Amino acid sequence: MEGSPEDTETPLWNELAFRARIHAIIRSQGRKPAEVLETAGLGHTYLDRAPNIGGRSITSLVRLARALNITICELLEGAVGCPIRPKNPTLCSKSDGLRPPPQ
Repeated sequence: MEGSPEDTETPLWNELAFRARIHAIIRSQGRKPAEVLETAGLGHTYLDRAPNIGGRSITSLVRLARALNITICELLEGAVGCPIRPKNPTLCSKSDGLRPPPQ
C-alpha cells in the first residue's frame, strides 16, 4: 500500500541512535546517567534495555527531556525516521511546556 510504513527504507525508530544521543547529551552536561535517570524518575536500566514491543512511552521520553532540560524535539533528533522539526517552530521551543520553568 502506497504511503504505508513498509514503503519506507528508513526505520521509524533507531534505538542505537537514541541511546548514543542521550549519552552524548549527558556527557556534554557533565552528568552521570544514573543521576539523570533518577531525576527523571526512571529505572537505572532505562537506557540499557530494549524498549517494550510498543516502543518507549511518551511519558518516559518527556520525563527524560525535562531531566536533561531539553525539548522533546532535541531529545528525539536523529532517533526517528522522519523530520522532527515541526513547521511551527514554537512547538519545539523553550516555551513548549516540556522544559521546566526557569529557576
